[in-house]
Amino acid sequence: MKLSSGWSLVALSALASFAISWRLTKVSVMMRAEAHRGPGGLRRISRSGGIAIIASLALVTGLGPVLAANLVPIRFLAAGAAIAVVSLLDDIVGLPAGYRLLVHSLAAVVVVESGMAIGADVVPGLSGSFPAWVAVPVTLLFIVWTVNLYNFTDGIDGLACGVGVVGLAAFSWIGFESGSPRFSQSAALASAACLGLLPFNWSPARLFLGDLGSTLLGYVIAAFTLWARRDGVMPVWVAVLIFSPVLWDTTSTLVRRVAQGHSPFEAHVDHVYQRAVRLGYSHAQVSIVVMSLTAMTSASAILVHKRGPVLQWAAGVAWGIVFVALSGWIRRREGQPRPESEPWLKP
Repeated sequence: MKLSSGWSLVALSALASFAISWRLTKVSVMMRAEAHRGPGGLRRISRSGGIAIIASLALVTGLGPVLAANLVPIRFLAAGAAIAVVSLLDDIVGLPAGYRLLVHSLAAVVVVESGMAIGADVVPGLSGSFPAWVAVPVTLLFIVWTVNLYNFTDGIDGLACGVGVVGLAAFSWIGFESGSPRFSQSAALASAACLGLLPFNWSPARLFLGDLGSTLLGYVIAAFTLWARRDGVMPVWVAVLIFSPVLWDTTSTLVRRVAQGHSPFEAHVDHVYQRAVRLGYSHAQVSIVVMSLTAMTSASAILVHKRGPVLQWAAGVAWGIVFVALSGWIRRREGQPRPESEPWLKP
């Protein structure tokens, strides 16, 4: 009964997210709505999409104990709720970066207190734990970094939400293969919540994720990665490989901007996916490409994560070459005459 009710909650998560998203498009929940230039001209789009994700997860989590399928650890929910609250306030009135980082750090502490920490398995072929004086600060940095990096992914229609669907589904598949139904179904719940929102977040978007949605997804990815490591579902490097298309883009872009003297908190449109849109590719085209890359990195992670370190390193190096090549291709295209079609990029 527990397993069947757990998968029933996954279906309910998708349906609830879809219904709430649809309702949000019918009501005025603007939350610092953004001007958005798309096929229909200049429109103002609500940043309330994250409400659909957190509301659907809250619903199915509340029903979990009733259906004997208490899946998501309570501490995860408490820390996620704290991130959701500060992100909601940021979407409504705007908050200084310091306040947001403080709450992200406190949420990370809750995860670490649950016995979850980064270990040597962040590198393929290695295993074992770091001493506490190394593991704790590195884990806190990993969680805060992932939360904020995923927030930077939410720059065009459908991208962050679509990648969440694919990557979290891969987490669920690996959990299922590893004989960890609780982890598998919990990851599937989050993937289904993203799936329910995706039709309304797809280009031309009727709802944006907002900071509420994107930071919450970043937290879920980081927390689930550490949960999977603690329970032996998969090593950390597997999760990094799964989400490597967006982690590579956001990390390399921020490192490059900091090296150029820019603040990491300064708004910009320098990510590879944003530069592709400026070249004339549509939001849908770019999001499909990145989602497809995530599906392929997920497939390679699933194939090699129980193989030897040689194959694991080969997969990582191969994808690194692909990402560098894509970046170089974008750079070369930027040096050529641009198409006349107007790109639609969220400011």
